[in-house]
Amino acid sequence: MLLGFSGLMAFVVAFVPTVPDGRCGPNAYSQTPAEIAAAVRNNIWSLVVVAALAAGVTAWLKRGTVTRDSSERPTVRSVVVTVVCGAILLGELVLFLALRDRFIALSHDIAAGTMVAGVIAVMVLSALRAEDRHRGAGAGTVYKRIYIAIAVALAAALGTTVLAALTVHGFDHLVLIAEVIVIVLFATYWGVQTKELWDLRAADGLEARPTQGVVE
Repeated sequence: MLLGFSGLMAFVVAFVPTVPDGRCGPNAYSQTPAEIAAAVRNNIWSLVVVAALAAGVTAWLKRGTVTRDSSERPTVRSVVVTVVCGAILLGELVLFLALRDRFIALSHDIAAGTMVAGVIAVMVLSALRAEDRHRGAGAGTVYKRIYIAIAVALAAALGTTVLAALTVHGFDHLVLIAEVIVIVLFATYWGVQTKELWDLRAADGLEARPTQGVVE
């Protein structure tokens, strides 16, 4: 859920530009406000249509495959996450439909902030479940600490960057530095998680082999 939400916000970040920077003067790549508004309108409508189709196809594919069990109810955490993500998406959609100028002015920053918050939340939730995945083994504690460290590093690095942009005169590379930080630390998280999943697969394979041998 959170990764899907962060991915959707990443599309909004890509489709809605930041505030135009006119310091370089007019050039072949300059766009008027009207051209920017037209591009944003086209991009976001395309995203809305594709997201709606993807949601419909996903629901159709899952139709009849989910076994309903009264004992399996959504946790409070999953309900809260779903409500928060849904509220943000609904707010973005309302801005786009009713207040197009405000959407163009604010949506990039809102989407970028919530995307990063979603990524950090994914790291923290993965850390909280690490020991369960490893059934209490020492490796679960190690991965838990690594995921928490990456999440804290991401939050701290972005916070420091924003603080520098607000307080240091002449600091005008906030977006570029923030994007590099997110890419590097998320890639680190992805690499660590890949290693963890390999370890889990290897452990499951070793546990399964004696049983398979007895059956054969």
